[in-house]
Amino acid sequence: FQPFKTVKVGRELMWEHFFKLRSSEQFKTKWRVFLKENIGCCEACPIFFQFVTDYIMERLIKQNYPVHLDTSPSEMEAASLTYEEVNALRYTAGYVIRSLQKKIERSANPLLEELVLCLVDLEEKEGLGEEHESEEWTNLIDRGALKHISDTTYMLFYSMEMELRQHLHDGCANEEVGVKTKCIEKISKAEDVLFYWSMVSANWEEEESTELLQKIIEQ
Repeated sequence: FQPFKTVKVGRELMWEHFFKLRSSEQFKTKWRVFLKENIGCCEACPIFFQFVTDYIMERLIKQNYPVHLDTSPSEMEAASLTYEEVNALRYTAGYVIRSLQKKIERSANPLLEELVLCLVDLEEKEGLGEEHESEEWTNLIDRGALKHISDTTYMLFYSMEMELRQHLHDGCANEEVGVKTKCIEKISKAEDVLFYWSMVSANWEEEESTELLQKIIEQ
């Protein structure tokens, strides 16, 4: 985690090095040694290997690049979200994912199974990390049907919300035609949105990633 000349270059190199390291024989050998010493065998499910390495990478990113969930990006003039708003946003994000999953499951989309699995990736892994205050409402009203999203997914929706607010702040809400289309276009190209999307979709195929991002924004 060294400083780079630009944020974009740093992000690209960070993920490139991560995937290169994870796929290297040297790293896989150390993984097998770790398994042998701790659980007595040299092989484990590839999904478990992917989960552990993804989780460690996510923790390293949070440790080295801490994100203040209640602070708006410095470039935006729109006000930061209140306690009530961050809770409402987290609840809404879970609802969007749940609603979109049902819609995809009822469709004839050729990527149906892949897209559903991608949506599951956006959910919080149980028992991992401390709860943020934005989860309080969802936890209080959940009777088992609500979707609990990960912090990275929350930051994705937070970035979308801030882009929308900035768009409306700039006076675009007064336009009579094409407001929704312009909002979708602006959000889908926003740097913060694309950054957090690259984090949550790091292990997906490009086709599923592109289609699902568009569906979430339109939803």
